[in-house]
Amino acid sequence: MTKKNWNNFFQGEKNLKKFGEYVFDYSKPDQDVINLVSFLKENKVKTILDLGCGAGRNSKYLSEKGFRVMGIDISEVAIRKAKKDGGEAKYFLADMRRLPFPNDSFETIISIQTIFHGRLSDIRKTIKEIFRVSKNGGIIFLTLQPIKGNKFRLGKKLETNTYISSAGDDKGEIHHFFDKKEILKEFCDFKIIDLHLVKENNYWYLLMKKK
Repeated sequence: MTKKNWNNFFQGEKNLKKFGEYVFDYSKPDQDVINLVSFLKENKVKTILDLGCGAGRNSKYLSEKGFRVMGIDISEVAIRKAKKDGGEAKYFLADMRRLPFPNDSFETIISIQTIFHGRLSDIRKTIKEIFRVSKNGGIIFLTLQPIKGNKFRLGKKLETNTYISSAGDDKGEIHHFFDKKEILKEFCDFKIIDLHLVKENNYWYLLMKKK
């Protein structure tokens, strides 16, 4: 993860970002986050941390639904935009591998299209931080990248299933691609509620609770 890459990414004015054959509208909240709201309310969730909040699209939406939301991102440009247009959520410049929050701070943590940016050792640091700052029984929702369908991101190989992207808006950024077996291994300290591949957008949907 590099600040320069993500500052450049968020400097652009385009809301639609095309990765291979998949197009994402970053001006709107993620549909999976919208769908998650009823589940969070059923579980009486009040506090949410948005890891890799970007310009605040999901944080803003969740705050509008009555949650107390904090968003963090490594990009100064993204956080500046979030503070300007990201609603009532609170935003912080921070690295998700070293979160500036006490243990057991949040009832829910979300991270959309974010934590797979880095070597596996970096991702493991983030997973430990997610475990540390989430409350017992806390809900965690993540999206992860599968290697199938991501050939355009397969530039220089750094390690097993980890590459520097050779094309796209996040060119030069590190991506780690997961299979199901590795997800189950790396997130073994959590109780998995739902894990499936979202075929229409080509990502792993991972919903868990902290044991």
